[in-house]
Amino acid sequence: MRKLLAAFVAVLTGSVVSCQRATGQDAQTEGTMLLRNAVLRREPFKGMKPVAPGTILAVVYDWEIGRGVVTLAAFHDGTTSIYLSSGGGFLGTGSQPSVQRAAAEFREEAARLRGHFTPASDFPLPDRGKARFHLVTDDATLQSGTFTEAELQADAHPLGKLAKLAQDVITAVRQASK
Repeated sequence: MRKLLAAFVAVLTGSVVSCQRATGQDAQTEGTMLLRNAVLRREPFKGMKPVAPGTILAVVYDWEIGRGVVTLAAFHDGTTSIYLSSGGGFLGTGSQPSVQRAAAEFREEAARLRGHFTPASDFPLPDRGKARFHLVTDDATLQSGTFTEAELQADAHPLGKLAKLAQDVITAVRQASK
């Protein structure tokens, strides 16, 4: 899976770099959104060895922060990436022990909450001040509703712990990337 994902990222990154030379920041922004959308459409997983039906291959968290969207993708093989809608991000940071631990907890909690997700075929970015989760399986992409940060921070919200764990992964990635 890592080799497949690395090859997929390399192809997209190469396309983005060549476009960037011609068009600047817009190509970088488009490139990171291509990565996000490809994961949600399950493109990096096509042709991989069969897995148990219903296996969660990635948990994706889209979080609108006022200047754009941060997308966290935690893959079943331990790979973890963050894509920024403004362009750029952190790719393949799952080799760091702190990121591995945080991402594993995030994926485990998402699997536990699977009943809160419904099938989706359209993957718009969340509106200003909102967040959404996705579960990418071998045969479908499921998504949660869209929630405000205040809703997710409420003690009784069923996805509140998942939102906190997503923030823990983002923090671990940032600290590991220093």
